[in-house]
Amino acid sequence: MIVTAVGVLSFLLYPLVNRLSKKYGKKKLMIVSFVFLIVSFIYISMMPYMTLVRAVKTKKRFTLAYVRF
Repeated sequence: MIVTAVGVLSFLLYPLVNRLSKKYGKKKLMIVSFVFLIVSFIYISMMPYMTLVRAVKTKKRFTLAYVRF
């Protein structure tokens, strides 16, 4: 399912990437994409240590709860 979603998304974004590479150049586009890849890997590696404060409805009122990923 994930492979299919990635394939469809890459197919849909191909015209945008093609236009951006003509406008800015392939080298700059690759550098920006690698920076985003590195940032996403760092974010994913830090997920076990992050908490999210979210409102949880309990018996007609909302309270704050810490949710660990």
